Amino acid sequence: MNEQPAELGALLSEVRRRWQRRALFRAWTLGTATAAAIFLIGAFAVWFVAGDGIPLVIAVAAVLTNAVVALVCALLPLRQSPGDLQLARFVEERAGGLDDVLVTAVHHASTQPPSERGISALLAADAVRAARGLDLDAVISHRAISRAILGASLASLVFLAAGVWFAPSAGRASKVAAAYLFPSYYRITVTPGDAKVRQGQPLKIVARMPGIEGLKPVLTVGQGADAHTAELIAGETPGEFELTLKNLTMSFPYHVSAGSTTSPEYNVTVVRPIRVSRVDLHFEYPKGLGLTPRTEEDGGDIYAPAGTRVEVSVTTDKPVAQAQLTLTRRWRSCAADAVRATLTREVALMRG
Repeated sequence: MNEQPAELGALLSEVRRRWQRRALFRAWTLGTATAAAIFLIGAFAVWFVAGDGIPLVIAVAAVLTNAVVALVCALLPLRQSPGDLQLARFVEERAGGLDDVLVTAVHHASTQPPSERGISALLAADAVRAARGLDLDAVISHRAISRAILGASLASLVFLAAGVWFAPSAGRASKVAAAYLFPSYYRITVTPGDAKVRQGQPLKIVARMPGIEGLKPVLTVGQGADAHTAELIAGETPGEFELTLKNLTMSFPYHVSAGSTTSPEYNVTVVRPIRVSRVDLHFEYPKGLGLTPRTEEDGGDIYAPAGTRVEVSVTTDKPVAQAQLTLTRRWRSCAADAVRATLTREVALMRG
C-alpha cells in the first residue's frame, strides 16, 4: 500500500516535468518572437524617424523597455507550478477513460484529515491501477516537447538576428546619452579655431568628435540674442563634420557643441583689403614759370610742366604700416626720383 501513493506521485511528477518543459519553451518562443518584432520595428523607426540626438535615445529606450516587458510577461506565469489536483484534472482531460478516479484520489489526499489515511490509500490504489496502462504521450508527448524546443530555437535565432541589427542603434543612443550626462569625458576639436579671413572669402569649419556618435554637432555663431546656429554635416572621415561659411563680411565668435559637450570659443576676424579713400596732390612749379604752388584735393592724376615737384598724400580707410607707390614706365623715365622721394615722406597713415 505504501508503494502505490509513491507511484501516483511519480506519475504526477513526470506529467509536471513535461508540462513545465513545454510551457517554458512555448513562453520563450512567444517572448523572444515578440521582442524580435519590437527590435525590427524599432530599427525601422530609428532609420526613418529618429536617427540621432534625443529622439534616438527616446526611441531606443522605448524599444528596449517594450522588449524586456514582452519577455517578462511571457515568462512570468512560469513562476507558479501547477498543483497535483490541477495536474490530475489535466491528465484525465487529455487521456480520458479514468472517470475522475485520479482527481478523487488526489483531492481526498489533500483535503482529508490524517485519521482517514486508510481511505486515501485505497483511493490512491484505485487511481494507480487505473493509470498503469496510461500512455503519457497521450497527455504530453515527447514530440510536442520537441516541437516546442524547435520553435524556441527558431525564435531565439530570429531574436538574436534582430538584436544584432538593432545593436548599432542602441550603441549610438548610449553614446548620445553619455554626451549629455558626462560631457567632461568627451572633447570636440575644431579646425581652424581662431582664424583671419579676407572679406568675402569662405571659411570651412571642421569639427572632430572622437567617441561621440549619434549626434550632429551644432555651430553657434555670435553671442546672446544675436547668436545663430546651424548643424554641421558629416564629412568624408568618420567622426568628422564640417560646414562652410560663405561671403563673410564681419568678425564674430563661434563654438561647436554636441549634447552637453562644448568646444572652446574661437574668434573669426574678417580682414578687409586696404582701400585708398582719397589722394591729395600739392604742386610746386619751377620758379621760371611764375606759377604759385597749388593743392589739388581728392584728385590723383598728375599733369604738370617738367621740373614740377609733386607731393602725394594718400589717405586709406584704415591704418597701414607701409605704403608703396608703383610708377608706370613713362613715370620711371621722367620723374621717378622726385616722386619716389616725395612719396616716402608724405604718405599719410590715417584711420578712415
